[in-house]
Amino acid sequence: MQDENRVGQGDERGRSLQELALQALAAPKDERVFDEIHRRLIGPLMGWFRKYVRASEETVEELTGQTVEDALLRLRDGGYDPSRGAKFITFVFSIAKYKRRDWLKEYNSRREMSISNPDASAAFNDEDEPPFEAGQVEDLRECLKAQGAPHSLTNEERFVLDARSRGKNLASLSEMLNLPVSTIHRRYKNGLRKLCRCMAAKGHKIAWDEIDPDADNNKSG
Repeated sequence: MQDENRVGQGDERGRSLQELALQALAAPKDERVFDEIHRRLIGPLMGWFRKYVRASEETVEELTGQTVEDALLRLRDGGYDPSRGAKFITFVFSIAKYKRRDWLKEYNSRREMSISNPDASAAFNDEDEPPFEAGQVEDLRECLKAQGAPHSLTNEERFVLDARSRGKNLASLSEMLNLPVSTIHRRYKNGLRKLCRCMAAKGHKIAWDEIDPDADNNKSG
């Protein structure tokens, strides 16, 4: 990745980042080395998170701080092993990718909750693209309760959406209802699609594939 290569080439003013990492491994109590590594990582990591995470600047700073802290902790404890062939900068960005994955997982979970349970949308109170405007909440409630329309939810779909909004995962619902996970998953996705179609009919643009980026891979049934 371009961001990784650019950072890993070193600094004209002194030792390369890789040389600093090796020195930190040899002298884990040399705070000056760790401070310099910290200084060099902040800018590139913030740029990477701005590019690959659609979030507020506060979230970007938080993810950057968590990544640098984890990287330095592992470096101090010997968790980075250069004999495996990976440069330290590659090691750092692998941590960043895990941070991004975990953040997206939590973010999408909260989006799902606010879609399937409009009353829970008040809990989505950060600055990272609030899901619904005030005028949309009433329309969502109407869509959840709609009967007789092509996009009306079945009782089964409504039950799964409600359970998901309360934190139940598909596996626990499968066990509770004694049904295959694939059946629960299908009801969940069908319910989300219907909600989005209903909202579209009311003039709101909400895409179910934005709520769950993997949903396109699960259209069977």
